[in-house]
Amino acid sequence: MLAHCVRPTTKGLHIRVANSIAEVSEEWMSLSPNSPLMHVRYYRALEEALPEHMKVVYGLIYSKGQLVMVIPAQILPFNAKKSLANSLANPEKGTFWDRLKTFVAGRIHFYTLVVGNAMLTGEYAYQSNLDATYHGNLLDWGIEEIAAYLDGTGLNTSVILIKDFTPEHAQRLSCMEDRYFKFRVQPNMGIQLRPDWHEFDNYLDSMTSKYRIRTKKVLERGAQIVRKSLTLDELRQSGADLFRLYMEVAEQADFNLFLLQPNYFAALKEHFKEDFQVVSYTYKGETVGFFSYFVFLDRIEAHFLGYSLRHNKELALYHNMLLDLFRTCFATKCGTLSLGRTALEIKSSLGAEPQDLFCLLRHRKRIHQHFVPYLFEYLRTDLDWEPRHPFREANSSGVPANQKVWQ
Repeated sequence: MLAHCVRPTTKGLHIRVANSIAEVSEEWMSLSPNSPLMHVRYYRALEEALPEHMKVVYGLIYSKGQLVMVIPAQILPFNAKKSLANSLANPEKGTFWDRLKTFVAGRIHFYTLVVGNAMLTGEYAYQSNLDATYHGNLLDWGIEEIAAYLDGTGLNTSVILIKDFTPEHAQRLSCMEDRYFKFRVQPNMGIQLRPDWHEFDNYLDSMTSKYRIRTKKVLERGAQIVRKSLTLDELRQSGADLFRLYMEVAEQADFNLFLLQPNYFAALKEHFKEDFQVVSYTYKGETVGFFSYFVFLDRIEAHFLGYSLRHNKELALYHNMLLDLFRTCFATKCGTLSLGRTALEIKSSLGAEPQDLFCLLRHRKRIHQHFVPYLFEYLRTDLDWEPRHPFREANSSGVPANQKVWQ
């Protein structure tokens, strides 16, 4: 049974749609976004380094002249065969169903309105100062108005994707499920540091012997890596090298909705300054990897990375990057580390817990919407994964090792 959502009367409601955050920055900030990644400085940085073919749009909903909701969105072309290139690779060597899947994917292409943030994992779809009972229908109304505005400009979006929501938040929007297909996506992996973890060694000591030995071997393999936090000037100078390493990893992914521009990291650094860090890895004079992250009060958010596939096994580059993020949490006294999606098992082996996330998907033509759940299941590339349990049954403070503390 769908939850009851109060539908706001359209009387007194109107929407303003902008194509640049500069047009509405003062009004946007008047609603006091509760996430630093919904701050205008993020959207300014994004607009300076938009992925190829991506466009942005912002909706501001007013009730009787008062701003009550803001909705950030991006418009992206979607070609299933291109986005799923790796998972559909070499279909001629696969089964009949593999070849059929590739054939079907090659005929799926349309413009998608992504409500939220295609570049980030987490709840960035809207901000409102109204009671939560109004959110579902007001968001639905606002998205329809944005889509209609885009139609008027000649940019027809066939599909609407609203991302990401925790189970609790998704329940508050369940009145939208009569028109949208709700589906689970890969979880956001994260961990809240425990009170008795005063330093990195405390964290290692809380592991079982098997995981502690494995982790120390990873640290040994990365001991010769030279780590450096890059300045804005250094990011501008090394942009090509970092982009090459980013592409090495991106091209291995099963699914890519977009690819970053080479100036993306410099744009973030320029606007976020010390709140955004890029750490380079150098080995024998060669840049072999980098990772990036945001620092917000008591929280660290991991962002994009890149590394040399040729050196990854020898130096355990990716594994060391995750451990360096843990180290950074201790150094900055941040209590929560968000590691994002992908590589679920390796993140789980370091103690990260999954936070379930849901999305809503709709084709704007009702006749096509009927087939969306079947098509989604047909093309999905999610892999099963096995959660790991690296900590002893209880740590020194008596907190159970498997307690779900990540929020």
